[in-house]
Amino acid sequence: MKYDAFISYRHLEKDMYVAKKVHKALETAKIPKKIQKEIGRKKINRVFRDQEELPIGSDLGSNIEAALREAEFLVVICSPQTKESYWVMKEIDTFISMHGRENILAVLVDGEPSDSFPAQILTDENGNPVEPLAADVRGEKKKIIKRKLKTEGMRLAAAILKVDYDDLKQRHKERQMRKVIGFSIGVAAVITAFAVAFGLYNAYNLDKINAEYQQKLINESKVLAAQSENALENGDRTTAVLLAMEGLPQDGVDRPFVEESMDALSNALDCYDIGDDMVADGILTHNLQVEDFNLNEDASRLISCDNSGFVYVWDLENQKELFEIQPRYTDDGEVEKIKDIGFSKDLNIVCTDNGVYGYDNEGKETYHVSPDGYGFRFSAIREVNDSVYVITSTDTQLWLIDANTGEITKKYDNHLTDYYFDEASFSNDGNYLAISHFFTTYDQEEEILNCCTIYNLTTDEYVDVPITAGYTIDLKADTDGSFYVFSINSDSLMEYEDTPMYLQKIDYQTGEILWEQTAVYEGTVFASNNSMIAVGERETDDGNKESLVAISGTQSVYVYNGATGEAINTINVGDSLLRIAFNIYGTRLAIGTANGKLSYFPVDANTSYMNSATDITDEQMLDFHMANGVLVARCFRSPDLLIMRFRPDDSLLYSYEPEGRVTYTDAYSPDGSTYVTRSNTVEDDIDSGQDIVVHDSLTGEVKASVHIDDLFSSFLAGSVKYVDNDHIYMVGSAGVVYRYTISKDKLDSLETLDDSISADSYYSENLEYILVYGTRVYCVIKTSDMKVVHKGIVSDDFSVPYMDGAIITPDGTIIYYIDSEKRLHSFDISSGKNEMLLEEYYCNGISISGDGQKFAVATTDGKLRLFAQSSLKQVDELEFYSSKIGQNSNLIKFSPDSNLLLLQGEDLYVKMYDLEKKEIVFSAPYQVNEITSLAFDEDVNRLALSSGLGMFVIDLNTYGQLAYIPNANMYIPHHQIIISKGNYGYSDVYAFKFKELDELIAIAKEKYGDCELTDAQKAKYGVQ
Repeated sequence: MKYDAFISYRHLEKDMYVAKKVHKALETAKIPKKIQKEIGRKKINRVFRDQEELPIGSDLGSNIEAALREAEFLVVICSPQTKESYWVMKEIDTFISMHGRENILAVLVDGEPSDSFPAQILTDENGNPVEPLAADVRGEKKKIIKRKLKTEGMRLAAAILKVDYDDLKQRHKERQMRKVIGFSIGVAAVITAFAVAFGLYNAYNLDKINAEYQQKLINESKVLAAQSENALENGDRTTAVLLAMEGLPQDGVDRPFVEESMDALSNALDCYDIGDDMVADGILTHNLQVEDFNLNEDASRLISCDNSGFVYVWDLENQKELFEIQPRYTDDGEVEKIKDIGFSKDLNIVCTDNGVYGYDNEGKETYHVSPDGYGFRFSAIREVNDSVYVITSTDTQLWLIDANTGEITKKYDNHLTDYYFDEASFSNDGNYLAISHFFTTYDQEEEILNCCTIYNLTTDEYVDVPITAGYTIDLKADTDGSFYVFSINSDSLMEYEDTPMYLQKIDYQTGEILWEQTAVYEGTVFASNNSMIAVGERETDDGNKESLVAISGTQSVYVYNGATGEAINTINVGDSLLRIAFNIYGTRLAIGTANGKLSYFPVDANTSYMNSATDITDEQMLDFHMANGVLVARCFRSPDLLIMRFRPDDSLLYSYEPEGRVTYTDAYSPDGSTYVTRSNTVEDDIDSGQDIVVHDSLTGEVKASVHIDDLFSSFLAGSVKYVDNDHIYMVGSAGVVYRYTISKDKLDSLETLDDSISADSYYSENLEYILVYGTRVYCVIKTSDMKVVHKGIVSDDFSVPYMDGAIITPDGTIIYYIDSEKRLHSFDISSGKNEMLLEEYYCNGISISGDGQKFAVATTDGKLRLFAQSSLKQVDELEFYSSKIGQNSNLIKFSPDSNLLLLQGEDLYVKMYDLEKKEIVFSAPYQVNEITSLAFDEDVNRLALSSGLGMFVIDLNTYGQLAYIPNANMYIPHHQIIISKGNYGYSDVYAFKFKELDELIAIAKEKYGDCELTDAQKAKYGVQ
């Protein structure tokens, strides 16, 4: 069997997450050596997990059917929605028809087995009930699922290995115990052991003990690196840095260098960040669950409270607690309930049901305002015209308090019986205050159940405005002298049925209702306290300003024209809404949801660009606030606040914004002094060609540029190459070859194929020749003088299959190509002889070494075969599952010295094969997108691989990963320069120098030198 298991699952978020984790758990399952000897195998070899969801009614596809046929076990990820998946059901039926039912395993993600397991698993072919072997990983949080997978993954592995689960579990425990004991040995104990050993053993034994000790240190560093990554994933960047540092040689600590520790430190320091995305920056830990929090305007301070009544004030820039405010108690011994917390200039404001308190930045109380009677029913801190006020109300009065002095500036009697003040909003000019009411009793026959009172703060006059529904969710001012009221019937707040909600626009001066809109409140969850109004503004085509307003229901956001009330868009988010806000241009809405995401959606319906999202947390998020590029979030029952911010790397070498939108950073010169960026140019919404720009590698300065306006010569990725420091070649999809001479600013072109609709190209490994080919025709150009040296057809028999992918030998004499029926051919250019090779195999990819001595062919039977080019004799073969969709999807690349093969096939795992040792020397621990560019840095023996989304830098001495660099597109070896490109359609280009270990350590000490692990953390992570 080719696969030990095939994982079938529905492409829902939770099911996909579990499928990925099960895949990893099975392929990395540790099998004790004793069991390895008993079963005759060392590991679970291969697990198939398809990553593309098929449309309903489609065929499974040949690759899926082949994988099912070659799979010994079927693992079905089961949830209540699984039975609704057409293609999961089809995969189960196909597997049963091929192998029967005995080797089907179920993984329960959600629901009960009877609701989640497909009928084919619960009954046999005669309809008799059966009990499948199942693993239960149900959990509300990903942490719970991950914890369960540690044991349940072992249960699945035991079934696939056909060994007893209890035996495997016991052996695993014994192995873990030995690991823990070994890990716990301190340096002093080891030195003592050395002293004893020195007296008892000879030098050979002493060397052996030292080697074992060094290996223990290596293992310890790897564990610390993994713990560092885990701390960073949880948002604790400081702890991540400190743990990574513990595993590195520094400050006279003599321990082996481990690549994982350097990689972890680079990640923890957030090196090479271009600042396009928010990243986790730290956590603020409280005594108990966080109840509420707020940021000041520049996000330098944060005030928070937990559910015990403690108030905390933080220096947010340094993530340090400034002081705590103890809970206040009533005469009855009850903790005063906190109504609101916030800031006013340099004061920290705390509002409780029994007072308003101001504290300076040392925690000293500066004022205290207490109500008469039974206390404050409502308190809210609001800012207007650079001043901050506390709006509070008792049973009978509304107070306006200057938050900076504690002075009561206004008092208004409550003129409505049985109504209490609830929500409040100032007009933008500060002259009016709108406040809604919450009724305590009402007559069912009354026509008006609620109203909003507008106070003129200059004349103290007021007007009552009827509100459509009985409960006001939010009030917010607009810039045009009006405000919005968002209300819902109070009876509907706890219902699970759809119900109307109302948005009214009201004039501050007159109380006139300007317009009203009704939306649907989806009764899928309880009403969120954070449901709200967002107000924005955008520029219209004629240059005028258009006001916007949005309201959030439970899972949908409704967008309206602020002037007319006309509906613009309804955005269905699919999770519980927390907060919404327009961007400064009024073109997008930022929407935060309880699943821990901050997503950006277009304001207009049917807008062409897609939404993007920032993953804030894996936990259930309750609330978040943003200010000055900083986001702080709290999660369900968590004592921590998670901090996220934009963290552009301040060690940036340079950056620039090109005139056009950069689509590729294509190539660098042989001496590394310059590189090329390529951008599409658009005029009047029409593609007008491409700009090729040459930049200085060290400064980013533009050295030369050329515009190519041939619409039929759009360049494919990898088709732009330097052949020397002064000449750049480009091959268009129509077969036109361009040569740009930098020193002369001269562009030459050469049409290579006659009457060709489309063409492809290949540069010989030594860059001396370019092969341009169509379906049957070819043309060979010598790059030294841009002359055609050969031109013709590979076969004059037009009934035979056409060329589908081709390469040329470094001496320009032989073309190897794969035809449309996946057969490999050798075409001798001089003699015209066309010979089919490997007639017994179908082929998907081919590559040739730089010295021209060897070529490698990927065949569809799961092998990569290596041949001597001179004799065409096979010299080696290895396992390699090539892509079925053409050779461009496979990475088969020889190293410059022709001793290594770099591979990436259908499974998307990157591997390196040593041709002398005849073994895989590197295998990436996870899948990555298709590799689009690579660079060997021979000076320091490194390899940089870019997938378009990020770059992996690998030490070729040890084959360890030194760094992963998001957004990086190109590595220039001569200066160790990394070129990155912006996200989300932006074209800015960024350059960084690769950071060596000593630089990383210096940065860590500069930024975190005053920090250290606590005793509790040292015990938790096993740090001596």
